[in-house]
Amino acid sequence: MTRITFLIGNGFDVNVGLDTRYSDFYQYYTKNNPDDMLAKAIEEKYVDWSDLELGLGRYTEQVKEEDEDAFWRSEENLEQELMYFLENQMKRVNIGDGERKRQTANEMKRSLTEFYKEMPVAIRNHISNLIVEEDIVYSFITFNYTDTLDRCVDATKSIMISGVERRYVGTSVCCVSTLGEVLHIHGTTNKELVLGVNDEDQIANKSFNAEPINKQCLIKGETNKSYRNGKIEEAREIIDESVIICLFGLSLGSTDKMWWRYICEWLREDRERRLIIYTRVAAEEGRREAGRRKKFVGQKNMRNRFRANAEISDEEWDELSEQIYVECNAELFKFEIVDK
Repeated sequence: MTRITFLIGNGFDVNVGLDTRYSDFYQYYTKNNPDDMLAKAIEEKYVDWSDLELGLGRYTEQVKEEDEDAFWRSEENLEQELMYFLENQMKRVNIGDGERKRQTANEMKRSLTEFYKEMPVAIRNHISNLIVEEDIVYSFITFNYTDTLDRCVDATKSIMISGVERRYVGTSVCCVSTLGEVLHIHGTTNKELVLGVNDEDQIANKSFNAEPINKQCLIKGETNKSYRNGKIEEAREIIDESVIICLFGLSLGSTDKMWWRYICEWLREDRERRLIIYTRVAAEEGRREAGRRKKFVGQKNMRNRFRANAEISDEEWDELSEQIYVECNAELFKFEIVDK
């Protein structure tokens, strides 16, 4: 059995047509909460909040002891507003039961089975050798609170027998492809939502770290542990069993560096393993697609971002670099499932 795992971020939802960027949420949040502590902070210095989670960690530096209760009320309100905002966005997803559902399932299958087909020959050949004549399990770990990915996976399973599809290699070997469940590592809009930073260093107000409950609420790993949901352990088990990991729609930010570090450990344990990072590079104005140099720069920047936020030393990078590939503007997960 070969496990191929997709780690999915907000770029997936944006890709299908949802307005789920932080900038979209901020417009809604600040308009509807003009007197809220954090809403006012975001409006006053928007540049500091390009990443909501890092922004929360930085903002704690301004919170005096007597203002802590007000901060936590505001933070709770922000989370509630984020839930409402995303739930309204999810209402726009309409897969249905007819032709659109069939098209969604077929596009999902194509994206999963052809995830490496646009890559250079050496990469394609290596992956082909890893998965040929093997039963394949496709697993999904999403960092999103929405259920967009879940609906696409469910639509695909509906045209398979018990979530399994047979495939033939050559003329005689029969293998099966199986779709696993979707693991929401940061919870959903209606259950165990996790919003925060990666570690104590990202909490600017060091007095916050002296109070265990503050760390439980602000550090994502601590929040998951407090929920006792076993999601961190489950995600690590999925990663450990994978031979290929694909990162799609993720910014590879520092508030999730625990996962980038773990993936590096996973790569180090087996030289055959591969990490594929998908990224988007916009075309220059007036051009149909990004030029060669712009794509190369985009690949370099994404590799450097992964390296920096995984905190990989020069020696480690030399060891792992050949196992990491960045693909620009891949034609994957191109669904028409959102009502305008």
